Amino acid sequence: MCMTDGLQALSPPPRAEKAAMIVRLLLKDGADLPIKSLPEPSQIRLTRALGALPAVSQATLDTAAAEFVEELEAMALTATGGMHGAIDVLRDQLSHAAAEKLANEAGADDPTHAWRRIAALPSEAQSEILQSESTEIAALTLSKLPVARAAELLGLIPGDRARRIACMTSQIDDLSTEAAARIARALVADYCTTPAPVFDRDAVDRVADMLNATGRARREEVLEGLDADDADFAQAVRKALFVFANIPDRVEPLDIPKVVKLLNPEQMTAAIGYGLATPGDDSAAAEFILDNLSKRMATQIREEVEDAGTVDQESAEEAQAALIQSIRDLADGGEIALKRSTA
Repeated sequence: MCMTDGLQALSPPPRAEKAAMIVRLLLKDGADLPIKSLPEPSQIRLTRALGALPAVSQATLDTAAAEFVEELEAMALTATGGMHGAIDVLRDQLSHAAAEKLANEAGADDPTHAWRRIAALPSEAQSEILQSESTEIAALTLSKLPVARAAELLGLIPGDRARRIACMTSQIDDLSTEAAARIARALVADYCTTPAPVFDRDAVDRVADMLNATGRARREEVLEGLDADDADFAQAVRKALFVFANIPDRVEPLDIPKVVKLLNPEQMTAAIGYGLATPGDDSAAAEFILDNLSKRMATQIREEVEDAGTVDQESAEEAQAALIQSIRDLADGGEIALKRSTA
């Protein structure tokens, strides 16, 4: 055994040195490592460890690689990628205000992320920065954007302003990292914070939901009024509606038995009976449902409809609404997939 191996055996390398070994090994094999995504202090520590890496014996490298693989295999969960990763994971569960507050707090500690948020702004907001802020801030912002976007923005602002910003770009090379970070945080606070929406869904969906739960006569009355006041909005609402008559257009034939199982017999009889008694799309929807059930079940429902006689309109519309809700519940649970509306 050579003296180097003996010393390494007596004194195992620290974790930073072992990490540097693994990174050097992976880079040697041509791996594309996302080192840029690490926090800046980690990038600096890793680079220093690589710079200080001594000659490493094969035995030491093998041991470090084996420990690395063992740690990977022992991991049951991995971190979410810091605060930004946690926000991304929980975005659908967080309120708009909470997500904005957390993103701003996280950006305060990570200027790189702050610049990414600024780069993700629509061109109109970026153009506002270039025209409203000082030429120094505008030049810094432009320098932090991808070249293609920067060129596009220069074409959107007045020529004289564009020339002053371009000239200032050559004068900000001495700007300190801390000053640039402060500017990034200020820009995020001013331009990247959006007000929480008053409604979770747009007006078309909200009106459609209300009309879905409204009786046929009142629904048609409201739609006629919308036609007169705003034909485009009325058309969009009609497309978003999901009522009994829309079932053939939205539900796959093979999914009908799953839907029917969720309704009690009285509801099914009322919904189908009222549909069959209503000429047009409702009657076609009722036949569509019956055609996609087993022959025995379809016959049984038809017989129950005959025995029930005339169905009370209010009760029938409630039964049809329950049928639609059952379809929505199955779709929300991932048990069926609704077809896109073609209305």
